[in-house]
Amino acid sequence: MANRKQRVVVDGIETVYVDINKGVPQGTVLGPFLFSLMVNDIKPMDAQNNLLVKFADDITTSAPVKSGSYSAEAEAESIHNWSEANQMTLNLSKTWEMVVHCGSMKPLPAPIAGINRKSWLKLLGVTFQENPCYWDLHIDDLLAKASGRMYVFRECRCYGYSADQQNKLFDSLIMSLFYCSIEVWGSALQKKDLDRIDKFFRRAHRYGYTTNNIKISEVIEERDLKLFKKIVSNPEHVLHEFLPMCKQRILRQREHNFNLPQIIKMERLNDPL
Repeated sequence: MANRKQRVVVDGIETVYVDINKGVPQGTVLGPFLFSLMVNDIKPMDAQNNLLVKFADDITTSAPVKSGSYSAEAEAESIHNWSEANQMTLNLSKTWEMVVHCGSMKPLPAPIAGINRKSWLKLLGVTFQENPCYWDLHIDDLLAKASGRMYVFRECRCYGYSADQQNKLFDSLIMSLFYCSIEVWGSALQKKDLDRIDKFFRRAHRYGYTTNNIKISEVIEERDLKLFKKIVSNPEHVLHEFLPMCKQRILRQREHNFNLPQIIKMERLNDPL
């Protein structure tokens, strides 16, 4: 990390070496840690109601829209003031706002000044829409990526790959796409979305790219159960504190003893990124 120099070489022409006295080389193990340390003091203005999530150089803040109270603009202004105080520049061309709502007829809050409002946003590979009941754009993206990789299997079959090798390749290239964050979007899919994905799997099976009869509903159930068991068995899990209270069952045992809520209330969130 010390005594580093750099130069530029274009068409055989070399510049002189210049000393580097700041910054961290890209790709180092220390880089992400130092950046996380740098942005650690960014805090939400209203920590009791608002949520601020930091992942590498992405920051997402969520603020509920309540009658007579709307703090999303104050949160965005707080991050802007922090960046100026720490001599860092916000890239407003990659900063967006989305109002999450379930088709409410109430008027939406005014847009935040200087930030474009969108009807969908992609966070860590998952496409969220302003109506959380719809995942059409995310399914479109998944199927487009999966279909684009199918040519690999045609080539591998020409080279004499066995059925077992094709299955392993299918798990690596195709199923990995659907496994990514499926716990987030899987349980919210509508029947039309499940049918679209199953149609893709049936086509892959018919062409011999996989010998497994895959149904996305079974994959979702399996992954949800795996996540639930992990949360229950590990008190240190980040989601463990959200488990409901347990109750004693005398008559017969069930899969779990948690008190399940009868009504789940969804609040509208405004997310400037």
